[in-house]
Amino acid sequence: MLEYVTAAGFYARGADYHAAGSALKHRLQAVLESGRPLVKSEQDGDFREFCLPCTGNEKEVLLVPVGRTALIQLFFACRNASSQELAGILAGVAPKLSNAILSCLNYEKLLALERAERHRSEMRYQNLVNNLDAGIYISTMDGQFLEVNPAFLKIFGFNDRQELCGFVWSSFFANPKEKKRFIRKFTEKGCVKNLEIRLRRRDGETFWAQVTAVRRFFQKDETQNVIGIVENIEERKRIEGKLKHLAMHDPLTNVPNRYVLEKALKRAVAGAGRGKESALLLIDLDNFKLVNDTLGHAAGDELLIIVTNILKSNLRKGDLLARFGGDEFAVLLEGVTYQDVWAVAEKLRRAVDEGEFYLCDCRECVHLSISTGIIIIDGTLDYQKILSRADTALYAAKEGGRNRAIFVQPDEDVSAKLSEVNKLIALIKNALKEGRFMLVYQPVVSLRDGKILYYEALVRLRGDGGELIDPQVFIPVAERFGLMPQVDRWVVQASLTTLQKYPGLTLFLNISGVSLGDAALLEFIEEEICKSGIEPFRIGFEITRTAAVKDLLRADRWIRRLNDLGCRFALDDFGIGFSSLSYLRALPVDYLKIAGSFIRDLDQEPAHRILVQAISTVAHTLGKKTVAGLVESEDVLKVLQELGVDCGQGYLLGKPALSLQEDLSSLSSLSPFKEKSSLSPFPPFP
Repeated sequence: MLEYVTAAGFYARGADYHAAGSALKHRLQAVLESGRPLVKSEQDGDFREFCLPCTGNEKEVLLVPVGRTALIQLFFACRNASSQELAGILAGVAPKLSNAILSCLNYEKLLALERAERHRSEMRYQNLVNNLDAGIYISTMDGQFLEVNPAFLKIFGFNDRQELCGFVWSSFFANPKEKKRFIRKFTEKGCVKNLEIRLRRRDGETFWAQVTAVRRFFQKDETQNVIGIVENIEERKRIEGKLKHLAMHDPLTNVPNRYVLEKALKRAVAGAGRGKESALLLIDLDNFKLVNDTLGHAAGDELLIIVTNILKSNLRKGDLLARFGGDEFAVLLEGVTYQDVWAVAEKLRRAVDEGEFYLCDCRECVHLSISTGIIIIDGTLDYQKILSRADTALYAAKEGGRNRAIFVQPDEDVSAKLSEVNKLIALIKNALKEGRFMLVYQPVVSLRDGKILYYEALVRLRGDGGELIDPQVFIPVAERFGLMPQVDRWVVQASLTTLQKYPGLTLFLNISGVSLGDAALLEFIEEEICKSGIEPFRIGFEITRTAAVKDLLRADRWIRRLNDLGCRFALDDFGIGFSSLSYLRALPVDYLKIAGSFIRDLDQEPAHRILVQAISTVAHTLGKKTVAGLVESEDVLKVLQELGVDCGQGYLLGKPALSLQEDLSSLSSLSPFKEKSSLSPFPPFP
């Protein structure tokens, strides 16, 4: 009979089959309650009510109650199949029935596992949503809230869901324009993603938020709702603003940096093309490095802040002050005339020059000056050329003595100057190869007895036509283009040759300021002195005050290393510029050469006389000798002797000579020391 059995079903009371009608439920319930088997065939009018689910091939159906809660439903594809004995039918069906029951039980277990997993998933989702920092909401299309998570309530300042009643999504917009932008984007695309807008909390406080909203269908009737995510990005915006500020401002002085300046210059160039002229001022602090070297970088930073405030206080509200880098600043003046620019430049110069800067950390009062390069922006140059021209003007101001402003015109022909510089560079390089450098010698004389203490070796350059080129012309070029260390090497070797030729001679050599940073040159000098066999005490070096204070640490290292060999040092141009004498204690020099600008008219300027006397007193207190430069008259010489200055140098005492023999003969005829001309400082030269 097994081949007649086509289906077996299992029914549990209370189960809700969507495919079965309510009639089947009542029929099956009646069979369960009767406790007796029931057979229905296709001849019965209500057959189809018992034959669900069905395939359409069923001829008979047998319903057998099993206990009080289940029944077996057997379908037969032929007539009279159910007339067999019930026991035989069940015996034939038993194996398949067992498998069906087992499958049903397994299915129930799977359903239970699925429900449990779904519940756990829902709980995880609920916990995730409830613990997110981002606010999540579900609303109708008109903004009525259906669901919100706790973070949403917290972001907008609500304590619970009830307090949200009466509010709609659009009521949280702080800016009407942003509200319109949100609605327009949502209407056009059906979603808004990561839109950054200002929203308003319940208490009226506004904040930056990032909003994402998506339109979704939630019900079978295709009702549209909105799922939205709101993140409070106020802290992120604050950090972004700070980073943007740091990217565009100097962190120390809090003024705009070079990036901002260059953008402003581009705008100024464009504006100048429309008739609105501007001007750029490049400003550099004179001798600022001295503060860093003597008082420390903290003092230097404090000084930069003070100077920044002074510059800002002397500019108009619309003027741009930027820190260009290091101790350089830039000022962009827009809509100004030539006279306005000069007035501002002079105002800034005087404000710094006349100021006394008290540094709290080190309790020191220092004085500074500034050098300024100026160029008018008329639209004919791009911003890079403007910066280059202004830098050229600044360099000229530095070379011209500092504490001044130099103006360069936009249409000024710098190509001619560049050509001249290139010629000098080529001349210097050829002179190094061909030996066209030469030394001249000028004596430094004791003002007490007229003895020559030493000679200063001065380098000269012969031009292509044999003419002598002024050192003030070729040395700045050699320094600026990295040729000076090679020139200094030549000077050292030539001087050592002269010292070998004249055993009793003492020479002082001039070392360029840029060479003080060349460690290889320092080693070269040490090696050459040792190889020459010359007593190191016969060799001295002069470094300018400006070179020493520009990099005090390197100057100190140079001086001490060569001092260890036995060499001596003189500090040139002393008394110009920086007023503090604190660096003098740090430099172990033997001589202070007082700047010639104080000596030339010493007999006529009482202020210079007082200053020279003060320098002499300080030098002697520190165990150093003084040398007066530019001694050109007997009246000046007399004052120097009265003030106790130790030595002198100048045309009155001896002009620079190509040979030492010529210099001796000229020195013996000098009237101030005629009576002492028999005192020969050295043996006769061969």
